[in-house]
Amino acid sequence: MLQGVERMLASLRSAGIPDQVAAFAGDLGSLYVAAFAHEQDVTPVAEPGDFAAQAEAWLKSLPPEDFPNTVALADQVVAGSSYDRFEWGLDVLIRGLASYLTSPPTPEAHWPATG
Repeated sequence: MLQGVERMLASLRSAGIPDQVAAFAGDLGSLYVAAFAHEQDVTPVAEPGDFAAQAEAWLKSLPPEDFPNTVALADQVVAGSSYDRFEWGLDVLIRGLASYLTSPPTPEAHWPATG
């Protein structure tokens, strides 16, 4: 994991991402990968399709007056494979990091002071 983070930090810094953003991104990347791996390890059913079907049925069983959006989006919440979700999450992280190339962090964003 540490070697992967080192490569990511090198890539981010060479692309011009501010150092503090790169440092936090290294931590976030590690957390993201570890959380994904943990979720894969603790799946409560043998077949991912079975879990998705159970989750979808449960979401659709919620009271729509209390959870109108959750019930309406139940199919989308469980859509895709775990690989699809992992890749999508990486895309979100990369797109977000890219925004720092044109809009670096500001003091108003409560970034830590470095010295």
